[in-house]
Amino acid sequence: AAARPQWERGMVYSPSRGLDIMICLDTSGSMRGDDIAPNRLEAAKDVSMDFVQGRMGDRIGLVVFGGIAVMQCPLTADRAALVHYIKSLRVGMTGVDHTALGDGIAAAAARLSRVQGQGRVIILVTDGRSNAGEIDPYMAARLAAENGIRLYTIGIGAPAGASSASPQPGTEADELDESCLRELASLTSGQYFRAGDAQTLAEIYRRIDGLEKRLSLRELADYRDLYPWLVLAGAGLVFLGILLHNTCCRELP
Repeated sequence: AAARPQWERGMVYSPSRGLDIMICLDTSGSMRGDDIAPNRLEAAKDVSMDFVQGRMGDRIGLVVFGGIAVMQCPLTADRAALVHYIKSLRVGMTGVDHTALGDGIAAAAARLSRVQGQGRVIILVTDGRSNAGEIDPYMAARLAAENGIRLYTIGIGAPAGASSASPQPGTEADELDESCLRELASLTSGQYFRAGDAQTLAEIYRRIDGLEKRLSLRELADYRDLYPWLVLAGAGLVFLGILLHNTCCRELP
């Protein structure tokens, strides 16, 4: 038993350390546009939650931005907690309207730059152009690139813009600065996508999921310890010896 004999039951596969991903969602007033049902923000929340649920082994965080950026949830492997945070998002929650793209990217990049690893990704979803904030979006993207962080940008909104049911400022399609989003992604070796409806948005997330595969699996041997049976057998023999010594094998003076 002291030698701890083992029996190899087979091989198991364990994922190595996963990716670190920051989801960066626009919560400005224009995200209330209902050209994507029920509105742009709710559609982005739905596909983000599906994405989170499918990323086993990854750590994912959440940044929201309007006129300012707010760290809503740090990197975590607790998918249920992150889904709760995403569900609680609402338009205008930062308290400052407009679209601070640079601040959002910088906040996400700053968090990712503190962790070690080769798989670090930002997914940015917005429907507007940079018109607020303290940090230039191109500078923020270069900062991400210098730290080996890849940026995927998603422009959300139907080509025709928001419906007349949502007369919020900045909901028109021409507010989306696609050239800027495309260049921001390019600076980090990422990609830009355009989501004109909920189905396309979901497909974009699936494509990103495919592009950012988890790190390779580790092959590990699964062993079963045999020493407990030897301990039990030894204890049984000791007990039997004591029993015999005090009964039929008892020594008389």
